[in-house]
Amino acid sequence: MLDIKLIRSNPEKVSEALEKRKEKINLDGILELDQKRRELLLEADVLKEKRNTVSEEIGKLKREKKDAQGKILAMREVSTKIKELDVQIKEVEEETAKILLEIPNIPHESVPLGEDEKDNIEIRKWGKPRKFDFIPLPHWDIGEALNILDFERGVKLASARFTVLKGMGRAAA
Repeated sequence: MLDIKLIRSNPEKVSEALEKRKEKINLDGILELDQKRRELLLEADVLKEKRNTVSEEIGKLKREKKDAQGKILAMREVSTKIKELDVQIKEVEEETAKILLEIPNIPHESVPLGEDEKDNIEIRKWGKPRKFDFIPLPHWDIGEALNILDFERGVKLASARFTVLKGMGRAAA
């Protein structure tokens, strides 16, 4: 997940990087949410500071046996407003997190531009590929044949291309 600070400080760089990935993502919405969150936090902090200051004044008035009822009522309103702001902040943060999860990571500058994996460049090799006297199976076929991987259940649980380990597959994990 991308850090909102990166998007906030370099929106053009992030947009360019996402375009390289062939992603069409408008960052204006996430930046507006971030700005709204910051404004709500500022407003809540100002009210909390006011509440703390007035609470000290109320304590002082009570120690002096003076009437503090007007300030107490005013602070109840401030506390209610703070609670409302905290709820709004939480909603904005949840929405921001949801959007950030949908934005893919940006590629490193060294990654070449291309249409698909065929355009990738092999930088180095280590060792020689093994030669088999049989046709090797992919791990998903072997895992299902050994009854240690359950891809169908993984998709049902995660709504994505994941797998569930089962039987001896769990013990190995």
